[in-house]
Amino acid sequence: MPTSIHRLAAVVAVLAVAGPASAAPRPFDVAHAEVAFDVNSIGFGKTHGEFRSVTGRLTLDFDRPQNSRVDFTVATGSVETGSRQLDDYIRKTFLDAGDFPEMRFRSTSVREIDGSHVDVTGDLTLHGVTRPLTVRVSVDGAAHDRPVRLTAACVISRREFGIREAAPIVADEIAIRVATQAAPGH
Repeated sequence: MPTSIHRLAAVVAVLAVAGPASAAPRPFDVAHAEVAFDVNSIGFGKTHGEFRSVTGRLTLDFDRPQNSRVDFTVATGSVETGSRQLDDYIRKTFLDAGDFPEMRFRSTSVREIDGSHVDVTGDLTLHGVTRPLTVRVSVDGAAHDRPVRLTAACVISRREFGIREAAPIVADEIAIRVATQAAPGH
Protein backbone atom coordinates (compact mmCIF):
# COMPACT_ATOMS: atom_id res chain seq x y z
CA MET A 1 0.00 0.00 0.00
CA PRO A 2 1.56 3.33 -1.00
CA THR A 3 2.28 5.86 1.72
CA SER A 4 1.92 9.60 1.45
CA ILE A 5 5.55 9.61 0.36
CA HIS A 6 4.62 7.56 -2.68
CA ARG A 7 2.17 10.28 -3.65
CA LEU A 8 4.98 12.86 -3.78
CA ALA A 9 6.40 11.21 -6.83
CA ALA A 10 3.29 12.41 -8.63
CA VAL A 11 4.34 15.90 -7.82
CA VAL A 12 8.00 15.63 -8.56
CA ALA A 13 7.64 13.03 -11.29
CA VAL A 14 5.24 15.20 -13.21
CA LEU A 15 8.31 16.61 -14.85
CA ALA A 16 9.41 13.21 -16.08
CA VAL A 17 7.08 13.00 -19.02
CA ALA A 18 8.16 15.58 -21.57
CA GLY A 19 10.58 15.23 -24.42
CA PRO A 20 10.97 14.23 -28.04
CA ALA A 21 10.23 10.83 -29.57
CA SER A 22 13.94 10.07 -29.73
CA ALA A 23 14.09 10.23 -25.91
CA ALA A 24 16.73 12.97 -25.99
CA PRO A 25 17.40 14.67 -22.64
CA ARG A 26 16.37 18.29 -22.23
CA PRO A 27 16.36 20.82 -19.37
CA PHE A 28 13.16 21.70 -17.53
CA ASP A 29 11.32 24.74 -18.80
CA VAL A 30 11.98 26.74 -15.63
CA ALA A 31 9.85 29.66 -16.90
CA HIS A 32 6.83 27.35 -16.75
CA ALA A 33 7.80 25.29 -13.69
CA GLU A 34 6.04 25.59 -10.36
CA VAL A 35 6.78 23.63 -7.21
CA ALA A 36 4.40 24.82 -4.50
CA PHE A 37 3.26 23.62 -1.08
CA ASP A 38 0.59 24.22 1.54
CA VAL A 39 0.81 23.29 5.21
CA ASN A 40 -1.65 23.88 8.03
CA SER A 41 -0.73 25.07 11.50
CA ILE A 42 -2.62 25.77 14.68
CA GLY A 43 -3.20 29.48 15.17
CA PHE A 44 -1.77 30.54 11.81
CA GLY A 45 -4.00 28.77 9.30
CA LYS A 46 -2.61 27.57 6.00
CA THR A 47 0.83 28.62 4.82
CA HIS A 48 1.43 28.64 1.07
CA GLY A 49 4.89 28.68 -0.42
CA GLU A 50 6.86 28.01 -3.57
CA PHE A 51 10.38 26.98 -4.46
CA ARG A 52 11.87 29.40 -6.99
CA SER A 53 14.94 27.40 -8.07
CA VAL A 54 14.10 24.23 -9.99
CA THR A 55 16.47 22.43 -12.35
CA GLY A 56 16.59 19.05 -13.99
CA ARG A 57 16.69 16.95 -17.09
CA LEU A 58 13.79 15.21 -18.80
CA THR A 59 13.92 12.30 -21.16
CA LEU A 60 10.64 11.18 -22.69
CA ASP A 61 10.02 8.50 -25.22
CA PHE A 62 6.39 8.78 -26.37
CA ASP A 63 6.67 5.48 -28.23
CA ARG A 64 8.23 3.59 -25.29
CA PRO A 65 7.27 5.41 -22.06
CA GLN A 66 9.26 2.88 -20.01
CA ASN A 67 12.41 4.51 -21.45
CA SER A 68 11.44 7.93 -20.07
CA ARG A 69 13.41 9.40 -17.14
CA VAL A 70 13.63 12.46 -14.91
CA ASP A 71 16.30 13.89 -12.67
CA PHE A 72 14.81 16.86 -10.83
CA THR A 73 16.39 19.14 -8.21
CA VAL A 74 14.87 21.90 -6.07
CA ALA A 75 17.07 24.32 -4.11
CA THR A 76 15.61 24.20 -0.58
CA GLY A 77 16.95 27.69 0.12
CA SER A 78 14.74 29.08 -2.66
CA VAL A 79 11.54 28.75 -0.60
CA GLU A 80 9.28 31.82 -0.67
CA THR A 81 6.07 32.40 1.28
CA GLY A 82 5.72 36.15 0.95
CA SER A 83 7.30 36.73 4.36
CA ARG A 84 11.07 37.02 4.61
CA GLN A 85 10.96 36.14 8.31
CA LEU A 86 8.89 32.98 7.66
CA ASP A 87 11.10 32.04 4.70
CA ASP A 88 14.21 32.23 6.90
CA TYR A 89 12.48 30.20 9.63
CA ILE A 90 11.45 27.45 7.16
CA ARG A 91 14.94 27.35 5.60
CA LYS A 92 16.64 26.98 9.00
CA THR A 93 14.15 25.06 11.12
CA PHE A 94 12.34 22.75 8.73
CA LEU A 95 14.49 22.34 5.63
CA ASP A 96 17.88 22.87 7.29
CA ALA A 97 18.92 24.30 3.91
CA GLY A 98 22.49 24.95 5.06
CA ASP A 99 23.11 21.22 5.55
CA PHE A 100 20.60 19.96 2.96
CA PRO A 101 20.62 22.51 0.12
CA GLU A 102 18.72 20.29 -2.34
CA MET A 103 15.64 18.15 -2.64
CA ARG A 104 16.06 15.68 -5.49
CA PHE A 105 13.93 13.16 -7.35
CA ARG A 106 15.49 10.63 -9.68
CA SER A 107 13.22 8.25 -11.55
CA THR A 108 13.92 4.55 -11.90
CA SER A 109 10.92 3.59 -14.05
CA VAL A 110 7.94 5.06 -15.89
CA ARG A 111 4.77 3.11 -16.67
CA GLU A 112 2.05 4.36 -19.01
CA ILE A 113 -1.44 4.18 -17.50
CA ASP A 114 -3.40 5.66 -20.39
CA GLY A 115 -2.93 8.37 -23.02
CA SER A 116 -2.81 11.14 -20.40
CA HIS A 117 -1.32 9.54 -17.26
CA VAL A 118 1.87 7.78 -16.25
CA ASP A 119 3.12 6.33 -12.98
CA VAL A 120 6.68 7.32 -12.20
CA THR A 121 8.75 5.42 -9.65
CA GLY A 122 12.00 6.73 -8.27
CA ASP A 123 13.92 7.97 -5.25
CA LEU A 124 13.19 11.23 -3.46
CA THR A 125 15.88 12.73 -1.24
CA LEU A 126 14.77 15.43 1.19
CA HIS A 127 16.50 16.52 4.41
CA GLY A 128 19.16 13.83 3.92
CA VAL A 129 16.62 10.99 3.74
CA THR A 130 16.02 9.01 0.54
CA ARG A 131 12.70 7.22 0.10
CA PRO A 132 11.28 5.27 -2.84
CA LEU A 133 8.26 6.92 -4.46
CA THR A 134 5.66 6.10 -7.07
CA VAL A 135 3.43 8.90 -8.33
CA ARG A 136 0.72 9.52 -10.93
CA VAL A 137 1.43 12.31 -13.42
CA SER A 138 -1.15 13.98 -15.70
CA VAL A 139 0.06 14.76 -19.20
CA ASP A 140 -1.77 17.30 -21.38
CA GLY A 141 -0.88 17.58 -25.05
CA ALA A 142 1.41 14.56 -25.33
CA ALA A 143 2.75 14.89 -28.85
CA HIS A 144 6.15 14.77 -30.48
CA ASP A 145 5.86 18.23 -32.03
CA ARG A 146 4.00 20.40 -29.45
CA PRO A 147 4.45 21.57 -25.90
CA VAL A 148 3.37 19.18 -23.18
CA ARG A 149 1.84 20.38 -19.88
CA LEU A 150 2.59 18.19 -16.86
CA THR A 151 0.83 18.41 -13.51
CA ALA A 152 0.68 16.48 -10.27
CA ALA A 153 -0.35 16.93 -6.66
CA CYS A 154 0.25 14.86 -3.56
CA VAL A 155 0.56 14.94 0.19
CA ILE A 156 3.75 13.90 1.96
CA SER A 157 4.55 13.27 5.60
CA ARG A 158 7.42 15.48 6.72
CA ARG A 159 8.15 13.02 9.58
CA GLU A 160 9.00 10.35 7.00
CA PHE A 161 11.89 12.61 5.98
CA GLY A 162 13.03 13.31 9.54
CA ILE A 163 11.46 16.79 9.73
CA ARG A 164 9.81 16.82 13.15
CA GLU A 165 10.12 20.43 14.32
CA ALA A 166 7.09 22.32 15.68
CA ALA A 167 4.80 19.28 15.79
CA PRO A 168 1.91 19.22 16.47
CA ILE A 169 1.51 22.97 15.96
CA VAL A 170 2.60 22.58 12.33
CA ALA A 171 0.87 19.70 10.55
CA ASP A 172 2.79 16.61 9.49
CA GLU A 173 1.11 16.47 6.09
CA ILE A 174 2.31 18.83 3.38
CA ALA A 175 0.35 19.24 0.15
CA ILE A 176 2.65 19.62 -2.84
CA ARG A 177 1.85 20.69 -6.39
CA VAL A 178 4.16 20.51 -9.36
CA ALA A 179 3.45 21.82 -12.83
CA THR A 180 5.61 22.51 -15.85
CA GLN A 181 5.63 22.61 -19.59
CA ALA A 182 8.12 21.16 -22.02
CA ALA A 183 8.36 22.04 -25.69
CA PRO A 184 10.14 20.22 -28.50
CA GLY A 185 13.63 21.54 -28.92
CA HIS A 186 13.45 23.35 -25.55
